[in-house]
Amino acid sequence: MKILSLILIGMLLISVPSVVSAASPISLSASATVSGGSGLGQQVLLKCKGYKVTNPDTMNPWDTAVCPTKTIGGTALDFGTLSKTLRDVNGNPLTPNSNAGCFYAEDFFVVYLYPDAWGGTGYQLFQSAASIPLALQNSMLFTPVYAAADIYDNNLDGDVTDPGEIAQGALTATEETLNPQVTPATPSLASAPTNAGLILKAYRPRIVRAQYSIPPYKADATPWATGWVAVPLTTAAGPYSGSVTITLNPI
Repeated sequence: MKILSLILIGMLLISVPSVVSAASPISLSASATVSGGSGLGQQVLLKCKGYKVTNPDTMNPWDTAVCPTKTIGGTALDFGTLSKTLRDVNGNPLTPNSNAGCFYAEDFFVVYLYPDAWGGTGYQLFQSAASIPLALQNSMLFTPVYAAADIYDNNLDGDVTDPGEIAQGALTATEETLNPQVTPATPSLASAPTNAGLILKAYRPRIVRAQYSIPPYKADATPWATGWVAVPLTTAAGPYSGSVTITLNPI
């Protein structure tokens, strides 16, 4: 029995190294693709009462008392019949001087835009006047507005108070440098060339507004923008129509 035991132990000592040396390494390859692109989501068009607003940069467009009409995907900037009567915040004619001395639109429009970008791709969002009637070319204003308080409606239910739906926050310092036109909002003529109609330049999703108006004279009589003039009371009666184009270009 002692001899058998010695033989078994010897066999074990010989076989163990043989099992270990049989193992071989496994090499795994890894790969992935990141998609990239940019796109412009469905816009929301709000029609707002100009006499209700004291500061367009700080107003809340979702306040239905200020902007009672909302159209998802809307495209019609219907200013209606221009007025020459100035009004107070309740819509009543100003006293004693209600005559604006020009024609102007009592309503203005806010176009909410939802540009997107992914995969390291950025975008430039422009507005350009495809055709604005001569009578309004120097009177219709375009104003790009960025608001830190604007919120994405993630589930598209019309309610931005759902969990996870938070304000987009302020532009970064780099984004402010790219977008001097929104810090603060700077009006320009809607008939300006494309390269003067930058709405937003960014490398990630951001909510931005494009606002359109035909305002009366400022109280201090200074022009709203370079080249701006009010619609004169000598403008011929009749309908006027044109179009404005908003374009997103990847960068």
